[in-house]
Amino acid sequence: MTCLRQLWARLPRPLFPNSVPPASNVTRSMNSEGQKWLWPANRTAAIYDAFERQNTRKAAICMIFSTSKLLQPSQVKRSLEILQRRQPNLRTCLQPRGKILWHVQKTNPAINFQVLEPQDDLGSLCEQVLGKPFSYSDSVQWRAGLAYRGSHQHNTPFPHQYALVIHIHHGQCDGYDVIKSQLWFSDILDDILSGRRINETPLCTYRENDDVKSLMEQVKIRLLEDPHKIDSIRRTQPSEDRTPLLMIIAGKPQIPETSTGYVIRTFIPQVMNKFQEKAKAAGISFNSSLIAAINTAFVELATEAGLSQDAYEITFGHIISLRIYLEKSTTHRSGLYGKMHNHSSTLSKNTRDNFWEYATQLHQELRSAIKTGLVLQQGVVSTMDNSEMTPDEIVANTCPTLYDYTLSNMSTLISAVLCIPYGNSVVPSATYAHAMLGERYLE
Repeated sequence: MTCLRQLWARLPRPLFPNSVPPASNVTRSMNSEGQKWLWPANRTAAIYDAFERQNTRKAAICMIFSTSKLLQPSQVKRSLEILQRRQPNLRTCLQPRGKILWHVQKTNPAINFQVLEPQDDLGSLCEQVLGKPFSYSDSVQWRAGLAYRGSHQHNTPFPHQYALVIHIHHGQCDGYDVIKSQLWFSDILDDILSGRRINETPLCTYRENDDVKSLMEQVKIRLLEDPHKIDSIRRTQPSEDRTPLLMIIAGKPQIPETSTGYVIRTFIPQVMNKFQEKAKAAGISFNSSLIAAINTAFVELATEAGLSQDAYEITFGHIISLRIYLEKSTTHRSGLYGKMHNHSSTLSKNTRDNFWEYATQLHQELRSAIKTGLVLQQGVVSTMDNSEMTPDEIVANTCPTLYDYTLSNMSTLISAVLCIPYGNSVVPSATYAHAMLGERYLE
């Protein structure tokens, strides 16, 4: 992170120098405009907001619905309104109060929903919904766009196909929230189309995550007592002179500016089910198995490109939900609980021949990182090393891409988030979006 430290002093001063003021200065009240100041944004939320103002680091859902009858936009709109009432972080936004960024709750905010021109190109649809950054004047910081994809005769009982993209400000939610939102919305729409009674009970809680702050403070205190441990944690970070494997294969792309590209693939359910069954039989998670498959694919891609090595090191960012460290709750906690775990894995050029042995080893390594608290320690040390940098300065840096890819922990959801390095970019990736792609058939 040396280049980050060298760069920060030369950058223009940011809009929000820090995220959280002293507790004695914090007040929460409803103002005359019908909004409630909930709590100051933490550093993570402030960083995501800085990225949002630069129109990057997006969180989004892309859903495909195949229906037996034409879907009415009013049915989708009503489903979104119900989702907003039941999911509290969809009724909030980030807004400055003086020099401090706050989470603000609006009273009965309208939803931002558009019916777009019929189109079959999901990438173009995503760009229409995600292409514009949110504003502090927006009553809510999420939007949705629906497009008819036409009649697909291969699904005879369900000939009509629609795509819905929901874009949520990443400072209000993490990737797991996005997954939950997709599932909740699908269930609500299904209830409306089936004429069932609509449930209005809250789907989750949304509050200041003091429990995470306390947890990280405890880890920091223990680390400060052992400087050698801090150095060892730093050594788990990717080296600044590291070149991702894709750039070794194809060279570093020369582009005038960073841009977003959408690579959308649909998993074949039968293949995915078979893969999950094999993972279960091997006693490892779907997530670890998928990472092992991705790493193996990287190595085979390198071999096909003419590289000749006995072994390869794949370095990836694995986003873990810190909810696993907190007290169990029957209600989902919405908010920013994702934390990047840096992991390097060495595998031979013939890993395919002993794939499940490699997958088992990788699974054990990832479980160990979680159980020993390495995930938390990496997060604390990263924050310590960049504590002098403000959110805007972090966004403005031009450090090289160091990871081969990043991936969100997806449990058993059939979707993937691969953040592939592209050009000069902010660590760990350039401009990317969480694109959770789900497909459902509705009567």
